[in-house]
Amino acid sequence: MPPVLGGAYLLEILFEVGPAKPIGMGGNIAIDEIDLAAWMSNQNVQLTPWEARTIRTLSHEYAAMLSAGSEPNTPAPWSNVEIITDEMREKISNAMSDWSNRINTKTR
Repeated sequence: MPPVLGGAYLLEILFEVGPAKPIGMGGNIAIDEIDLAAWMSNQNVQLTPWEARTIRTLSHEYAAMLSAGSEPNTPAPWSNVEIITDEMREKISNAMSDWSNRINTKTR
């Protein structure tokens, strides 16, 4: 994961509250204001409006990536898919083909 250069305490709060809530059929949704208000009340902490908004935004993004990440071949949200060159793709493809050929040869 990329380094967090600022606001790490907001991430800590997000994961204390719970970054997302489960819903039916294995899905997830972002935490809502009631979840955050309950956490603040239980912890006796008062967040500023921008802190609360930021935590809710992070939760929304987390839940969205959980959903998108359930698809095969979804890149990590912090990865830059453009750094894989055509040459690298070719090497990976060839390596996978070679591996597949070795496996198929052994099973015959």
